Amino acid sequence: MLFMEKVKNSKVISFLWNNKNVIFVFIFTLLIYMFLGFYINNGDPTASYGFSHAIVKGEVPYRDFNTISTPLYAFYCSIFLLIYDDFLMFLIAQSILVTIMFYFLFKTYGNKAWLVLLAMVILKFMGFNATYNFCCLTMFSIVIYLEREHNDKDYLIGLFLGLAFLSKQTIGGLLVLPTILYYFKTPKKILKRFIGWLFPCLILIIYLIFNNALFDFINLCFLGLFDFGGNNKYLFTVWFFILMIMILIAILFIFKKKDIMSLYMLVPIGFVIPIFDLPHFAYYLSAFMIVIVSYIKELNKPKLFLVLGCILEFTIFNWQMAIHGYKASFYKGINHFKYKYNYELDYNSDMRQRKFINEYIDLDPILIMYYSMYYNTSTDRDITYFDIFLYGNHGYNGTNMMINRIKKMKDQYFIVNMSEYEDSKNSNGTSQFNYEIVDYIINNSTIYEREGDFVVYYKE
Repeated sequence: MLFMEKVKNSKVISFLWNNKNVIFVFIFTLLIYMFLGFYINNGDPTASYGFSHAIVKGEVPYRDFNTISTPLYAFYCSIFLLIYDDFLMFLIAQSILVTIMFYFLFKTYGNKAWLVLLAMVILKFMGFNATYNFCCLTMFSIVIYLEREHNDKDYLIGLFLGLAFLSKQTIGGLLVLPTILYYFKTPKKILKRFIGWLFPCLILIIYLIFNNALFDFINLCFLGLFDFGGNNKYLFTVWFFILMIMILIAILFIFKKKDIMSLYMLVPIGFVIPIFDLPHFAYYLSAFMIVIVSYIKELNKPKLFLVLGCILEFTIFNWQMAIHGYKASFYKGINHFKYKYNYELDYNSDMRQRKFINEYIDLDPILIMYYSMYYNTSTDRDITYFDIFLYGNHGYNGTNMMINRIKKMKDQYFIVNMSEYEDSKNSNGTSQFNYEIVDYIINNSTIYEREGDFVVYYKE
C-alpha cells in the first residue's frame, strides 16, 4: 500500500497522468505517420523534408531552391535534422508539432478537442499531411487559444499571427483580417498586434538580405502567386461544393454571433485556394472545426466515448483500406529514408528509377520528374529549381524564366520521365507538371539514351 501511494504521488507519474491526452496524441500521430497512414508521406511531405535537408546542408531557401511558401516549417524541421538527418526525424518533428497544437486545443476546449482529432482522421488522415500548411494550422490553433483565454496579450497574439504568416503567407495574411475588422474602433489594439506580427517578419527579412535571397523570396512567394493561381485550378470537385456549404455556415455565424471567433471560421479558406483537392480541403476542415467547437457544449461521457470510438473506427478503416490487396514494408538501404514504410509496388518502382539514374549519374544530369526531390535528397545532391518542377513554383513568368536558364546551359544532360510529361500534356490543365519546359528541352536537345519511360537528353 505504501508503495502504491508513493507511485501515485510520484511527480513523474503525476506529470504523465496530467498530460495523458497530449502524450496519447503524440504516440497516435507518430503511429499514423509511420504505419497507419504511411501513404500520406509521399509527395509534399517528402518535398518538405527535402527543403529542411537542404537547409541543414547549407543551402538557402529561394536563392538555391524554389519553395513557394514562407520558410518557418522548413527551419523548424531542420533543427531536428541537426540531431539525425533522416525522414524518421522529420516525422518525429511533425508529430511534436501536432502534439503542440493539441496541447493548446485541450487547454482551450478540454474534451471537445477530440472532435478536431476526429476531423483530421476522418478524411484518410489527410488532416495530418506534413507540410507548411500544418505548421500554419498549429499557429492558428495557438492564436485561437490566446484570443479566448488571453485576449489582452496583443503583442503575443501579434507574434503568433506573424509566425502563421511565416508558415504560409497566404493564410497568415488572411488571419490578420479578424483583428482589423473586429477591432477597427480600437487602433491601439491593432497597433500592438502589428508590432508583435512585425518582429518575426523582420528577422526573416534580415536573414534574406544577409543571404542575398530577398528578391527571390518576393518573386517566389508573392509575385509567383499569379502564375500559381492561373495554372492550378481544381474547381467543381466534391470538396468545392462541400466547401461552399461550410462557407455559408461561417457567414451565418458571422452575422448571428458578431464575434471575432466567427471571423476566424472563414479566413482559413486560404488553405484551399486555388487547389480544391482532398489534402487542402482537409486543412480547412480542421481549421473550421478548431473554431466551431467553441460553440458546442462540453461533451458528456457518453458523447466523449462516441467520439473516441469514431476516431478508432476511422483509424482502423483507413488503415485497412490502405493495405487492402497491397503489401507494405520498410525501404531497404536508402540513405536518409532508412525507416520509411511504403507500398512494395512503390518501392520497386523507386528502385527501377534509381537504377536507371545511377547508370548516368556521372554525367551530372538534371532530373525532370516527380522522383527528383526524393532521389537528390537520398544521394545528398543539391536541391535546385528543377526539383519542384510544377507550374507556378518558379516565380512570376516562371516558365519563361526556367527556359531562359536552360538556354544558357552548355554540355548539360537531362533525364526526363516521359510518362509524366505525356500525362501532363494530355491532362487538360489538371496536372501541375510543367510540360512546356520539357517541350523546350526536347526541341533543343538530342537523345542520348532511351529506356522505357526514361529518356536522357543532351544539350550542347
